Amino acid sequence: MTLTDVTWDDADGARLRAAQQAEIALRYGSDAGAPTGDGTGVPGPTDEAAHGVDPTTVVAAVMLRVDDEPVGFGALRDISGDDDPSGIVHAPGTAELKRLYVATGHRGRGLSRILLRALEARAFALGMRRIVLETGTQQPESMGLYLGEGYLPIEQYGEFWGEPDSRCFAKDLPLPIVVTRAAWDDPAGRDLRARFQTDEVEPLYPHLGEAAAAAGGFDAVDAVLGDRVVDGVVARRDGIVVGCGSLAMVAAGTDDEDGLLEVVKVYVTPEARRWGVARAVMNELVTIARDRGARRLILVTGVWQPAAVTLYRSLGFRPVYPFGEHAGSATALFFALDL
Repeated sequence: MTLTDVTWDDADGARLRAAQQAEIALRYGSDAGAPTGDGTGVPGPTDEAAHGVDPTTVVAAVMLRVDDEPVGFGALRDISGDDDPSGIVHAPGTAELKRLYVATGHRGRGLSRILLRALEARAFALGMRRIVLETGTQQPESMGLYLGEGYLPIEQYGEFWGEPDSRCFAKDLPLPIVVTRAAWDDPAGRDLRARFQTDEVEPLYPHLGEAAAAAGGFDAVDAVLGDRVVDGVVARRDGIVVGCGSLAMVAAGTDDEDGLLEVVKVYVTPEARRWGVARAVMNELVTIARDRGARRLILVTGVWQPAAVTLYRSLGFRPVYPFGEHAGSATALFFALDL
C-alpha cells in the first residue's frame, strides 16, 4: 500500500471520482451524480463544477494504491471566508473534505480511515484548523467513519443547505506543536523535569525516588545528568510548554560509546497527551542526533509506562541488552535505534 500526493486532475483520481459519483447516483436513485464527461467515464470540468468542486480551490489530493492499483482518493479544498446559502461564512483555515472514496473491492480493510488521516495531516501542515464535509443518509458507513474519527454533526452549509438527504460534519484540528532547541538549564525544561520526577517517576518507581533523595535530591541528580547532556528540546502548544526531551553522551563505561547518544527525560504533561507531543519531541531528537553524526540512539524506560514503550516501538526502537546505571533494575526496559 502506498499513499502519494497527486493533483486534482490526476487521471486515476478522475476515474475514481467518476466511480464514486455513479455509485452515489445508484444509492440515491438519481442520475444527478452520474458522470457525463466525454464518454470515457472521466468527469469533465462542467461535471465537477456541478457537484461543488472548483479545481482552483483544491489544496491537497491523495491517492492510495494497493499493489500499484489506484483504489482510493480524497481531496481538500480551501473554503476560508466562503459565504453560502446557509448564511455561514467559513472561518479562516477551513478546509472541505471532498471525494473521499475507496473502490468497492477494497472496502472493509480500513483504507478510508488511512486516507482520511492522511488528508488531516496535510490540512494540519497547510495551517488549516477545521475540516468540514458532507455525506448523506444513504451512506451510513461514511457517517460511521467520520463519527469514529471525531467529526461532529453541524448544520448544513453550501449547496447542501436545505437538502433532506444531506448530513454535514466538522472536526477542529489541534493547534500545532512547536518544538524548539533548548539548553539543559532552560527554566521551562527544568520545571518539566522536576514535575516528571515528582508526579510520575517517584509514584511509579519508589526506589528511584529513594535513590534520588540519597544522592541529594532532584537538583543534585539533575545537575549530574546535565553534565552529560549535549542538546535538548522543548515543545509548546499555543505558547504553553507541554513537553521536553534531551540527548546525552553515554555514561562512562557503556560498551561501544563511539557514535552513541542516549535519549533522556522525555516528558509530556498529562493534559497534553494524545496530541502527538512525544512523537514530535522524539522526531526532533532523532534529527538532531543525525545532524551530530550519531549512528545509534539508546534509551531506558520502565514497565509501568506502556504508552512510552508503544511510542518507541512505533519509531523503530528495538529491545537491547541492559546497559548503564539501570542495568540491574527489575523494572527497566532498554531500547536502541540505529540511525
